[in-house]
Amino acid sequence: MSFYETLSSLMKKRNVTAKQLSEKLKIGKNQFKYWKDNGNIPNGETLISLADYFDCSVDYLLGRKETKKAAVLPVESSDTKKEQLIKNYELLNDEGQEDLLDYSEMLASNPRKIKESNNSVQMNA
Repeated sequence: MSFYETLSSLMKKRNVTAKQLSEKLKIGKNQFKYWKDNGNIPNGETLISLADYFDCSVDYLLGRKETKKAAVLPVESSDTKKEQLIKNYELLNDEGQEDLLDYSEMLASNPRKIKESNNSVQMNA
């Protein structure tokens, strides 16, 4: 889906016209026609304003997927699983790091997810 098609769909869902949106976000009235007719996209500042207004990501507006695959580093053959986990942890902001720790604690408390050798130690404790 093109930028303008995505924008148009969001505008319909929000029941907002191009005129209303241009006034609200201080976008030139002719920009909408320019984007539609020429297939162009707005500058970064305008994209951010639109994403904020529609509560979506800039990637979504551009027709890209919402997920951030680029943030996850590819596993190098020389990396161990622990090293990769640490690299991914370091990519995250504070909130993401807390979520990762919470998730790992949840997994570690599930007896079905614990290695057999560790499982018997926990049962004897």
